[in-house]
Amino acid sequence: MFDPLIHLPHAPKDWKGYEPATPLTDFLMARIGVSGQPITTAEYMRHALTHPLHGYYTSSSQRQNKTDFVTAPELSSVFGHSLCVWFMTVWQQEPLGKPSDIQFVELGPGRGTLMADLLELAHSSLLLDFGQSIRTVHLIESSLELRLEQQQTLKKVLERETDSFVNTIRIEWHDDFSSFQSKRDKSIPTMVVMQEFIDALPVHQFQKTDDGWRERMIDVASADATKEEVTPAVELLMSSNYDQYDQFPEGTVVEICPDAIFLAQDVARVLEESQGAALIIDYGEEGTTDTLRAFSRHKQVPLTSRPGQVDVTADVDFFALKNCLSTGNAGQEKNINTEDIKDSSKTTFKGIEATSIHAFGPIQQGEFLMRMGAADLTMKTIEKPETTDDQAQAFTDALKYLVMPEHMGGKFKVLALARKRDGLFGPPGIE
Repeated sequence: MFDPLIHLPHAPKDWKGYEPATPLTDFLMARIGVSGQPITTAEYMRHALTHPLHGYYTSSSQRQNKTDFVTAPELSSVFGHSLCVWFMTVWQQEPLGKPSDIQFVELGPGRGTLMADLLELAHSSLLLDFGQSIRTVHLIESSLELRLEQQQTLKKVLERETDSFVNTIRIEWHDDFSSFQSKRDKSIPTMVVMQEFIDALPVHQFQKTDDGWRERMIDVASADATKEEVTPAVELLMSSNYDQYDQFPEGTVVEICPDAIFLAQDVARVLEESQGAALIIDYGEEGTTDTLRAFSRHKQVPLTSRPGQVDVTADVDFFALKNCLSTGNAGQEKNINTEDIKDSSKTTFKGIEATSIHAFGPIQQGEFLMRMGAADLTMKTIEKPETTDDQAQAFTDALKYLVMPEHMGGKFKVLALARKRDGLFGPPGIE
């Protein structure tokens, strides 16, 4: 980070044009100053997003003014309805075969809109059997204020009891996924959804220099805020995959998100123990490059601009998520060829112990939603007597934004974690 008061030899009298420090700026500078060492991009990202007092997602004042992004569930209820169709189909088919009890888990539920839309369709007359099988909804959320907002959002849906449906669903909150793992009912199948969650998990960045691989660090000593150093993470990176990384040309940047890898493996273990399926929906590609960036009001800003007051994100490496669950390579490592390097830097990881859980996809979000009937769901919503002309146009515009390749439809990908059907086929829509 760059502090003009420290780093300019002659501070100007007029500070117009300089960004004021944020509370998190002061914290990070003290943190770096006391330790005498720079911090990793992962540590910076973790503080910027989830610092207990000053994080982008945890600060109440910041949340009230947040206009930096729009998520798919906020665009249209059809998004949540489409996911409901997928989970209902998984519930119907083998190997589950319509169990009488299931539980849902959502990581990063935001305002609760996605789960509310999913439950709304599940409780309709069309999917009533599926809706009646939902016993518990677990929300992974550490913010008390967001929990209250989620509670209000879900309350509106769950209070709509009819002659054919009486709500018996319990809503439970957990600070993290490990808390859910320890408290869950292992006797019933689990359905997991992660929508725009993994892109906010901290990433380490590594760059190949003329002196070898170095980890990018955040310091207060230069205006560009980043420098490269040899760290224990570099040594760990190279220890098991040296031949692979030795192929990359100088200047290559690799991003690794250990939290995402561990989370995917934990979810796979839950699905292995209790059956079920998971959907991961996020922006990213099968591989990794230099994608760590910050956004404010829909515009990209410097990474270290106004820490705690801008969104920091990185593309999801779907190749890494798939590879860490690779049952065929569990306990082994797989090299890549030079053709992979030309497109994107693909990194490999050791798989977990062999399980029956496989990763399917990713496919584009637009393709997935259309296969789940998003167009028909939109038409049914438009044809309701209470839908106005303006609302009908809004639903149409939202569908286009969700499914068109030049918008969310192409930028976002869908990855499923599930067992194979009949030992051969993948889950619905992502075969």
